[in-house]
Amino acid sequence: MKRRNAFTLIELLAIIVILAIIAVITVPIILNIIENSRKGAATDSAYGYKDAINKYYLKKLYDNPNWNEFDATYNVNSDGNLVKSPTETYDITVSGQHPTDGYIVIQNKQTSGCLIYGDYAVTIKNGEVTNTKKGDCKFATQDDAITAGEITTGDLVCINDTEECFYVISNENGITTMLSRYNLNVGANPKGEETGIQDSDVKGYVSSGTMYGNVKFSDTDYWSSPNTVYPIDIYDEVNYSSAPNSGDNKYSVAYYVKNYKNYLLEKNAIINSARLLTINEAVSTNIGCNSPIPLSPSSTSTCTNVTQEKKFIYSTSYFLGSSAANSSVYFINSTGQLYVNGYNGAYYGYGVRPVIEIPTSSINLKS
Repeated sequence: MKRRNAFTLIELLAIIVILAIIAVITVPIILNIIENSRKGAATDSAYGYKDAINKYYLKKLYDNPNWNEFDATYNVNSDGNLVKSPTETYDITVSGQHPTDGYIVIQNKQTSGCLIYGDYAVTIKNGEVTNTKKGDCKFATQDDAITAGEITTGDLVCINDTEECFYVISNENGITTMLSRYNLNVGANPKGEETGIQDSDVKGYVSSGTMYGNVKFSDTDYWSSPNTVYPIDIYDEVNYSSAPNSGDNKYSVAYYVKNYKNYLLEKNAIINSARLLTINEAVSTNIGCNSPIPLSPSSTSTCTNVTQEKKFIYSTSYFLGSSAANSSVYFINSTGQLYVNGYNGAYYGYGVRPVIEIPTSSINLKS
C-alpha cells in the first residue's frame, strides 16, 4: 500500500482558511499596535517640545531677568522653530523629533496650540496634550472669501462644528483678528433666556426704542485713560454694571466675553485673545471709519464711508473697548455712526460684540 506524501485539495483549502482567519484576527491587532505606537510617539514628542519651549524661556530669563517678550502667537516652521514675525524667530532645541508645522500660543507663560508630527496633529491646551489624531491643525474655515485662497478684511471665517462666524479685521504676522458676525445673546433681550453666544436677532438698538441684547456700564471709570483698551482677561467684574434692571455684578461685559472665549475653547479653538473692538481698529485703513476720531461726549463721526465688503462694521449696535475721556466711551450703531457718550449708569442700546485673534494657519482657505 502506497503512503500519501501530499495534501489533498480539501486539506489545502482548510489550511488557507485557517491562515486567513488568523490574519483577519492578528493583522488589525498588529496595525493597531503600530498606530498606537506612532500616536504615542507624537504625543510624547509634543510634551518634549513644550518642555523645550519652557527651557528656552528659562534660559532667556537667566541671560536677562527683565526679558518678558514671550507671550505671543507663533507659527512653527519645518525646522521646529517658533516664528513670531518675518524678522523674529526663536530656535527651539529639542531632543528627538521636532514638529514640522503648526502654531503655538503662549499666554502668561502657558503654552497652547497644535503641532504636526508626520500624519498626526497634537493639540495642547495650557501645557497639557488634549488630543492626538490623524489630520491637520485647522479649526476654522473661510466661509466667504473676497479673494479665494487669501485672508482679506471682510472675509467670513467660521469656527468648525459651530455657527459662530467672524468678519476678518486684519491678518498680520500669522495672526488673524476677527469681529463676531453678531452680538452675543446677553443682557436685556425680548427673546428670553441668555445663551451667551452669537444671535442674529441680537442687534442692539434697532429703531423706535427697540433694543435686543443690551448691556450698560456703571459710573466706575474702568478705562482709566483716553483711547485705552485692556485685554478682556484682566477686566475686573466690579468695574462693570450688571445687566439692566439687575443688581448682580456677575453679569458684566467681562463676564460675557470670558464665557464666550471659554465656549470657543471647548470647541477646540485656540484663541490668542478675546476682547472688544478698539477705536484705532475702527478708524484704521483696514476698516476705514471716518477720522479725526470724535473726542467729546455726544460728538459723532461715521462709518458709512467704508467699502461694501466692510459694512459689517455697523451691522449691529455695540460698545467699543476704548474710552474718549473720563466717563466717556465709544459706540458704533447700526446706522453707521461712530460716537462718544457718557456711560454714567445710563441705559444705552448697545450690545457685546467680541473680537478674537486666532493663528492664521488654523484656517482652512476657500479655494
